[in-house]
Amino acid sequence: RYKDGESHLSKLKSNEFATRTLKKDYDFLKEIDKFAVSNAVFHLADAYDRFFKKQNHFPKFKSKRKSKKSYTTNFT
Repeated sequence: RYKDGESHLSKLKSNEFATRTLKKDYDFLKEIDKFAVSNAVFHLADAYDRFFKKQNHFPKFKSKRKSKKSYTTNFT
């Protein structure tokens, strides 16, 4: 899509797809709250925006052995 000059999916459309469609298809996504999925989609969309605006470079290699576990949610 990028080579053809088209824009990528918006944050809202991606979030809607992830929370509605993917949660129906995958049981393990039903176990977590919707805010965790939404935040992951927003972080991904932000990374795409930054990369294509030349604010960031390619992602850095991260080893599985020295990984840092994280979880982001919203308090309601």
